Amino acid sequence: MRGIDKLDVDMAKTHKEENRRQGVRFFYFCVLQTDLLFRLFLGKPAVLKWSSTQQVKLPSLFINDVKVNAPQAILYIVSLKYTVMTAEILNFFDEHASEENSEETSRKVTEYCEQIEGLAAEWDLDLRSRSSEQAMYADLLLSIYASIIGIKRLTRSANSETIDATTLRAARRVIDGLLQFTEKAIVPKENGIVLIQ
Repeated sequence: MRGIDKLDVDMAKTHKEENRRQGVRFFYFCVLQTDLLFRLFLGKPAVLKWSSTQQVKLPSLFINDVKVNAPQAILYIVSLKYTVMTAEILNFFDEHASEENSEETSRKVTEYCEQIEGLAAEWDLDLRSRSSEQAMYADLLLSIYASIIGIKRLTRSANSETIDATTLRAARRVIDGLLQFTEKAIVPKENGIVLIQ
């Protein structure tokens, strides 16, 4: 994976090389998404660094003669936008590690949460995930809200016991999505809940 995060620093010399890079770009963004989730929830160090489209261009939606339908285009646009936004906020944290609970950090986190929720609303992911056979909408929606929880958790002070409204709303959306898309039914029981296949 060496050099994959600097794939487009030098221009491709041939069309064949550019076509080969398209596949590598898709691979890069898939690995970057996974890396971001590992950073958010498991506290792992970054494997890949996102800096700009000068380093790695966004992969092309249209490759050769492949026909792209509307759900594929929506997933492509939203997942790339979500990935870049999440990478940028984590880069900000890395650059401002000494200013953990600063006003600027708080403002950036609030902006990120508003923008990412706005992205989900703009593309109507909730309705699409409920009315469509496309489980990928639900997966993307869960990732977006889980990322909000993760970002808020990273910036929450250690002695704070309260949960803010944004985190609570995101947690409820994740739980709602999990309940909606699980194959198991949940039945209340006296001492807890029982999952039934």
